[in-house]
Amino acid sequence: MLSCKMNNKGFTLIEVIVAIGLLSTGIVFVLQSIAFSARSAGLSNDMAKAVLLAQDKLQEIEIKEKQKVIVPGAVKDAKDIFDWEYTIKDSDTFKGLCPVTFTATWQRHGKQEMLEFETYAKR
Repeated sequence: MLSCKMNNKGFTLIEVIVAIGLLSTGIVFVLQSIAFSARSAGLSNDMAKAVLLAQDKLQEIEIKEKQKVIVPGAVKDAKDIFDWEYTIKDSDTFKGLCPVTFTATWQRHGKQEMLEFETYAKR
């Protein structure tokens, strides 16, 4: 009579399948986090550029203030990926001040993004 001893060293097929499933689920979550982080960094970069553009245009308005050439109305233009517009309104809410609204828009991955600022300028 032959006797057979079973060697119980190693993993069963079920254990291997479960381990691979857990590992692949973890990898998917990590890759999604990296992709989300990259998208967020790109959007943050675009917003920082829009803020710098707004600062530049508001400084132009400040120079016009000093030259006393501020005229109510809207100015539109485009720079790099941005379409921007600022509007100077004539208002009597605060004497000697007129509201200025700056809006920058751009396309990011087929989606319209917008950043808007509002401040006051001397007349």
